[in-house]
Amino acid sequence: MAATAFASPTLGPDERPELLQMLFVVDRASGFIHLGEPVAAPNVLEEAQPMVSGLLLRLGYRPRRMLVRELALRAHLASLARVTGCRLQRVRRLPAVEAANRGMVRAMSRRG
Repeated sequence: MAATAFASPTLGPDERPELLQMLFVVDRASGFIHLGEPVAAPNVLEEAQPMVSGLLLRLGYRPRRMLVRELALRAHLASLARVTGCRLQRVRRLPAVEAANRGMVRAMSRRG
């Protein structure tokens, strides 16, 4: 699970771009993207836990462990990990998330 920033492409003439971050939940083994939601940057940490817990409830699945890259995100998901009994581990790289992010960037940069 990781967050990646990009600017919102829909702007009015006097609007500033809103900084969004992508919250990804990717199956490490298959690379399947279970969640790839843009979230307003100031709210991403507060919204991460309800989004991830909602996803786990919809899937009816309790992972043995969750890997996260950002320390702040790990702190916000700690109580969810305790409740579900899964191990929460911080890692330097998340190859499946990085691949999903590259795909998202490619899709967003395509012209018309």
